[in-house]
Amino acid sequence: MQSQQSTSTERIFFFDHIRYLMVLLVVVLHSACAYSTFTKWWHVNDINKDFFDYLLTFLGFFLMPVLFFIAGYFALPSIQTKRPLEFMKNKLKRLGIPLILGVFLVGPYLKYTRTFQSYPATADYWQKFNENINYAVTFRTGLIRSTGQFQHHYFWFISLLLLFFVIFALFQKSGFMFVPTSKQASKKSILLAFLISGLLASFIALFIQGILGKTVILGDPWLTVAGLIQFRPTVIAMYVICFILGVFAYSRNWFKGGGVPGHYLFWASLSVVLFGLFIKVRDAITQIVFSGSNVPTHYSVVYAGIRHFIVFTFLLMFISFSVKHWNRSSKLNNALSASSYHIYLVHMVFVVTIQSFLKQWIFGMVYFKFILVALGSVLLSLCISHFSIRPYPKRSIIGIIVLAGILFIILGP
Repeated sequence: MQSQQSTSTERIFFFDHIRYLMVLLVVVLHSACAYSTFTKWWHVNDINKDFFDYLLTFLGFFLMPVLFFIAGYFALPSIQTKRPLEFMKNKLKRLGIPLILGVFLVGPYLKYTRTFQSYPATADYWQKFNENINYAVTFRTGLIRSTGQFQHHYFWFISLLLLFFVIFALFQKSGFMFVPTSKQASKKSILLAFLISGLLASFIALFIQGILGKTVILGDPWLTVAGLIQFRPTVIAMYVICFILGVFAYSRNWFKGGGVPGHYLFWASLSVVLFGLFIKVRDAITQIVFSGSNVPTHYSVVYAGIRHFIVFTFLLMFISFSVKHWNRSSKLNNALSASSYHIYLVHMVFVVTIQSFLKQWIFGMVYFKFILVALGSVLLSLCISHFSIRPYPKRSIIGIIVLAGILFIILGP
């Protein structure tokens, strides 16, 4: 019994650390968006550098899939401590309330900021709020084709994760359950599961790419389902598979006692090689698309394969490193782990505000601006989480609503 308890604690330590690292890198990714040529649609468009294009591509591979995997990994032990309906109620409260506040209060602020950059005289926070309400009640299903349409912005992750949790709880309640086993999984079986998952995700992505055509290469489109769920169709299979794989990993005692296939240096090296190959294939496909020619099938297959398998090489790298070198508790790790979810919820307000302020700093170096945005957003988000949201969650909700009311007055026409 003692051995099992220590093993459980061991798993939770390193996955908590990986999770908060992913959240911090999400802040870094969003901080870079103002300076990338790939994100002209961003809320603030400042000086653009190619470096940030590569940074966004690099981080965009693994951040959200790893977060979905970890969410799935913790879902099974969480539902074992409560009934499925209680589990759903808890998730609806923990995810649903921030989702509603974020979409209808933070979302308009982000839209306001985008409008203010180009047409400051017409920027109106109350108008953006009304637009969000009017779009939402249409319950539209279809592709999102402009930044003016109703969007969840970065809260898409919360809405999709909530859907995954609800479906997972319904499956557990109906008897199609993941039942934990005491048998430890072999390293070969873990690799086989990753291989099958990568092949399946690639096959589904190829099918979806075939439906969407050139739109995929020119920029991954977003799909809204009844206005309630929003995601990129080309990667939804990877998100679903990563969540299920996380649940399966816990049920089969993956990584127990440090049982991780391969060394983290091997997975890191393989990830770098795959990233380099992906850049070359993506650039070649982009040239073909802009030339008006059809993309050869083998290019599409390689593109989809690398895009999905690199997720698992990164995931195995993070797990392998964390099991060996990052599997202990500390005050800093505990603070960041406890605040990671709240950092994700509030960081975008700080990112966009600081980006907007620094844009006026004409002589500021773009890389220095990026560092200021990233560090400032992380520190401010951590402080808000530690001193406000975590100790006073109800008061924080009231404070957000009051702040939105103040913005209605200040940011009017």
